[in-house]
Amino acid sequence: MGEAVRVERPFEGVGLVVLDRPDRLNALSDEVLLRVAEGLEALAADPDVRVAVIAGGERAFAAGADLEAFAAQDAGAYLAGPRARAWRRIWAFDKPLVAAVEGYCLGGGFELALSADLIVAGEGARFAQPEVNLGLLPGAGGVQRLVRLLGYHRALAVLWGERTLDAGEAHRLGIAHRLVPRGRALEAALGLARRLAAKAPLAVRAVKASARVALEAPLSAGIEHDFKSFVALFATADAREGIRAFLERRSPAFEGR
Repeated sequence: MGEAVRVERPFEGVGLVVLDRPDRLNALSDEVLLRVAEGLEALAADPDVRVAVIAGGERAFAAGADLEAFAAQDAGAYLAGPRARAWRRIWAFDKPLVAAVEGYCLGGGFELALSADLIVAGEGARFAQPEVNLGLLPGAGGVQRLVRLLGYHRALAVLWGERTLDAGEAHRLGIAHRLVPRGRALEAALGLARRLAAKAPLAVRAVKASARVALEAPLSAGIEHDFKSFVALFATADAREGIRAFLERRSPAFEGR
């Protein structure tokens, strides 16, 4: 995956994508985004991986886009480049994805964290969308996701660069699922991933798919989607195992079928 991004499988059922460009605070160049997309696609294709974690370093999860690379492009080159396709490939990851955030999580880095399903933040993490200070806006989902998470007014304060969120604020506002001591985000995220990996994988992925439908579809369409998903899951071996295990008062052994 290249030196700037590492892909590992630290525990059974868990994959890990690590941004490892500390000299640039994990700035998101085109190549870094491509490597992230490739890493997640490799984990998506691996039947032994049920959950993935994405992490940066202690100083920064990712401090935004690589502005030196940006400065060398015009709008046409940007549109023709790989960046937009890389983001779409990242968003297509359909297994649970947990972001472990330490330090700076800015601009595109914040958008990458928001692309995960859950965020674990270490104390000392800082979240911001400073794009308006460059004459831009967050173009990789930041506006849409923050308005949905925070509501119109609070989101605009962040999106207009008037508010930087510390880890505690991010947790109180529901952006971060868990707040942990500084330096413990990856450990906590991996622990969360291992717990999720022990659950029925087909059901966990179906819940993620239904949650995505809920963001966009009318209520009636979302309920119909959930009903069909329930019926499909009811026919699986995992559902039979889960029900039997509950009745027999034992832990289930889910196989993803």
